[in-house]
Amino acid sequence: PPDFGSGSSCLSAWRSEPIDSAIRVLKELKYHGMAEPELKKDPRDGVYKLLEINARTTTQCMLPPACGIETEYTAYLDAIGQCQEPPATPPQNGRLWIDEIADTLSCIKHVRRGTLGIKEAARSRRGKKIYATAAWDDPLPFMVSLVRFATMHWFSAMVRRVQENRISPSRWHWKHCAPKQFARLFWFALQSKQGRSWAFFPATCLRK
Repeated sequence: PPDFGSGSSCLSAWRSEPIDSAIRVLKELKYHGMAEPELKKDPRDGVYKLLEINARTTTQCMLPPACGIETEYTAYLDAIGQCQEPPATPPQNGRLWIDEIADTLSCIKHVRRGTLGIKEAARSRRGKKIYATAAWDDPLPFMVSLVRFATMHWFSAMVRRVQENRISPSRWHWKHCAPKQFARLFWFALQSKQGRSWAFFPATCLRK
């Protein structure tokens, strides 16, 4: 999403060069287990450069199975001492993974900026799609994502109002009938110097 962060729309494409480079680095490190190496192609010399290695699964974990690579199942078999046979066919290209909420907001922001047309946004969603949370047979994760988004958007709006002196913290506490724990947490977040990390404190509190 604009202008930094995890991808909200990812299209599968097999590229041997960065894949071989990542495997070579992992072997040199004698790493064993699930990993997500991130590389970026340097436009100055055309060479893929390693950014980081995440020793975990990723947000886009539904994309590999849609391409024919059962990463989580392979990790499970490895944990119980069994081996997974290599796929009989190469991974499929052109599978589109979409974070429904984040990518919709990203498209709206780009359209407002004039950096993306409405037709371009529609074309970017063509093809066989896999969604981050939305599924007809299991709608709860998507509903939870909507609640989390609405909660964080509400807290963001409240912080902006306090910072703009449109409402005082004490008035926010009583007028909106927030529990004392939420009000203290909210006020602590405003005083924090850790940038936007404040948003995660109230969201975590609400989930408890």
